[in-house]
Amino acid sequence: MKLQDILDVSTWTPLSSVFDGDLERVAEVLYKIDSNFFVVAQPYNGSFIEGEDGPYITAFYWGANEEAVEYCLQYKSQLECGETNLAPSELLFGTEGTYGQLRKLSSSYEESAVYRASDGDFVHKKLTLNGCVYYFLKSDIDDDEVPYAIEVSLRS
Repeated sequence: MKLQDILDVSTWTPLSSVFDGDLERVAEVLYKIDSNFFVVAQPYNGSFIEGEDGPYITAFYWGANEEAVEYCLQYKSQLECGETNLAPSELLFGTEGTYGQLRKLSSSYEESAVYRASDGDFVHKKLTLNGCVYYFLKSDIDDDEVPYAIEVSLRS
C-alpha cells in the first residue's frame, strides 16, 4: 500500500477493510503497517459502539522507529532515538523537515509541550500545521531539529 492510499483513508474505517492479512500489533491499539508507518485502531466505532467489523482506524503515524511511536503515544521512559529514518517528503511539504523550516511554512501553526503527569518530566514539544502534528524531543527551540514522529489527521 502506498503512502497516498493510507492518507486517503477516513477516520473510523474498519482496519480489516484497508489492510489484508495480519498486521503486527505493537501495543493495545497500535498496529505496524510498514517499517516506519503505524495506525491507531480502536475497538469501537465513531459512535463508541464496539462493532463486529472493528477495530477502527483513528490515526496514522510515521515514526523514526517503532520505539518512537510508542513513546509518542504512551510517554514511557526517556526515548533514545539513536539512528533514525527521515520522514517521507509527502509529510514534509517540500522542506527537509526541520523545526525551523516547518514553522516557516505557515503563519497558522500551534506549538505546545507535553509533560508526563506522573513526574512532571518533559516528554516532547509539538508543532501542529497542515493536518499534521510533528513531535520533537528537545525541550529548547532548535531550528535544525527533525521530528521523531508525525501524526497525520485522517479525513472525517
